[in-house]
Amino acid sequence: MKYTTFTILGLLAHVSTAQNLLPNPDFENYSECPNTIGLIQNTTGWISWNGSPDYHNACSPGTTFDNQQIDVPSNGFGYQEAHSGSGYTGFYGCLGNGVPNYREFMACQFHQPLDIGTTYYFSMYVSNAYCGYFWSTYSCNNLGIFLCTNGEQYDYLNGDPLPIPNYSQWYYEELVSDTSEWVLLSGNFVADSAYTHLAIGNFFDDSMTEAVNNSEFPSGGGYYYIDDVCLSTNAECAVNPSVHEVGMADKLARLNGNLYSLHLTMQPELCTLYNSSGMPFSSFRFGLGDNLVDLSQFSQGLYFLELLSPAQSKKQVFKLIKN
Repeated sequence: MKYTTFTILGLLAHVSTAQNLLPNPDFENYSECPNTIGLIQNTTGWISWNGSPDYHNACSPGTTFDNQQIDVPSNGFGYQEAHSGSGYTGFYGCLGNGVPNYREFMACQFHQPLDIGTTYYFSMYVSNAYCGYFWSTYSCNNLGIFLCTNGEQYDYLNGDPLPIPNYSQWYYEELVSDTSEWVLLSGNFVADSAYTHLAIGNFFDDSMTEAVNNSEFPSGGGYYYIDDVCLSTNAECAVNPSVHEVGMADKLARLNGNLYSLHLTMQPELCTLYNSSGMPFSSFRFGLGDNLVDLSQFSQGLYFLELLSPAQSKKQVFKLIKN
């Protein structure tokens, strides 16, 4: 009889142990607390490459109309708590009934150039803003990243924005329309150049973008909050809940074949299995004490089992290989 075996490689460290190539990935550091919209440059390491992306932070006093628009959690585009900390960014991925092909791109420079031929993993948390003073009522698709080696020429504040390229090294083809929760978008790509800069946005024009109005009002746009971004050679970057790594399980042991015993000392709210590309494809419900993990239905390969408790800002990830 042939048995399918798994090798437990051990508990993964928090994603910070693998270098995140993006500066200030949680947008907590800033040169100056923002006091109005359009100040993406106030968050350390990030600038605009097109339009006027925003920096939102709870440091805003919320005492004037201008600084109320970039407050956290309530601001001029809707309402959303930060995924972690007290700050996040935001931009328009499309306009529903306004300037044709209007886009906003936020950009940064890597800590070091990418290595040609190397696989990189990217992730970001996204939430679709809704209503607010600026009538953020649309959802759109194609949110993703654009990489280049000559990013200095695209500084929007110096009057030379990045044109819409109708190309993206990685993008999410589906609509992102969740207005209450943060949605993890993640994937990977192989670097074909020694890229030095990255931009985040919708890099496709209106003819190639699906935009849906979620209200009865004809005007408005698809505005998105962005938090906890990651780019790394470590696949855990594609899982990347930016929360403190803490043990919720003290034992994961193979019983036989595809069956494992997981002993939980703390109750996770979410238990998700990710493939090697960082894409979630199965979930489990576990309780305190001993639980059974049956992986017989899955094909051979590398997997990540994530235990997550957002309310307590805690997580634990196990890496498994099915031979």
